[in-house]
Amino acid sequence: MIIEDLEKLANKVKSDKDELDFVYDIINYCCDYTAKVIRSTANNLMGQYYCESLEAYRMISESLDENKTTTHNTFISSIKIVDKICARYNLPLIYGKSYDDIKEINKFALTLMEEMLYYNENKNINKSDKEKIIS
Repeated sequence: MIIEDLEKLANKVKSDKDELDFVYDIINYCCDYTAKVIRSTANNLMGQYYCESLEAYRMISESLDENKTTTHNTFISSIKIVDKICARYNLPLIYGKSYDDIKEINKFALTLMEEMLYYNENKNINKSDKEKIIS
């Protein structure tokens, strides 16, 4: 599980505040990224009904796309950094796939978000039970 791998990495780097910050940042950037993707999609679907003109809708849509792109790039950068930290400590990479594959990045973000939703609530049960809850 991603969240458990992040916890192991955090334990390895706990003496280095900068590296520890990167480990926690990936979670924050994941939340930002997921929220922006969802918000952007919703606004694109509904914005056309609320805007007074096609030009107003286009401007809002472009602004949302720019924000989403910036957030996406920040999230990918944080994944790359955390993967490099994992490699330095000979731990399995947190992501370890193509950073150019948007669908894989999205799947990774959603998996991490899903794990975070259930993590605290189910922290004291064994791994096989966690897998049943998440699936």
